[in-house]
Amino acid sequence: MEKLRKTLITTFSVICIIFSTLLLFSFSKIKTIELKPDLKTQNQISYKKSYLKISTYLNNYKGKYLWDIHLKELAEKIKSIYLEAEVQVQRKFPNRLIVLFKEKVTFLLLLKQNNFFYSVSQEGHIGEKKGGKDSLNFPILIGKAFEKNLQLRQRAISILAKLNKEEGSFSVRNISEILYNKNNDSFLFYLVSDHFILELKTSPSLKKISNVDFVINYLRKQNRIKALIDARMEKKIIVKKIN
Repeated sequence: MEKLRKTLITTFSVICIIFSTLLLFSFSKIKTIELKPDLKTQNQISYKKSYLKISTYLNNYKGKYLWDIHLKELAEKIKSIYLEAEVQVQRKFPNRLIVLFKEKVTFLLLLKQNNFFYSVSQEGHIGEKKGGKDSLNFPILIGKAFEKNLQLRQRAISILAKLNKEEGSFSVRNISEILYNKNNDSFLFYLVSDHFILELKTSPSLKKISNVDFVINYLRKQNRIKALIDARMEKKIIVKKIN
């Protein structure tokens, strides 16, 4: 009798699991996809222009099973349509997808050939056009190479990411412009407070940053102006006089 009872309980449990699974799948086909931008993103002209394109693309996912959607892959596809926001996709049982948009923080600016400034995120993506007054707050990438090449923007950003934002002679605050030197495959950093140009090729070590700070402070004490500080080599810094 006890054996029969256990068999009935097991059979009932299996039937419940199968029924629940079938019920879950029958109700988990996506019917609704909600776009939820934060306030800053919602007010962006670029988001309003991209809204229809994003919605049209997401409509392709309606009718698919909620559990078949790879959330990170979908978020990356949406980012490729709208580059100016962080994107997160969430499942909401039984049949909804929620797409959250959060404005990317401006890391620096790009001066395009049309003489307008555009925001650049920490990932190197080019965003909206900015007013001229905004250029006072960020280093500016200058040149067609930066405009066309994401990898170059990311290389320059990797250097800036190592620096202190406010403190130090070689800090983000003390950089006005960044140019790409094709001949040396290097970057030229124009400093704000002096007529110094610093040349770097790759992301510097903390020791290299400290050495560059030392050289800049030494040149200031010597009342040197218009110098090129070549810091491309890890163990050597060369100072060259420029006109």
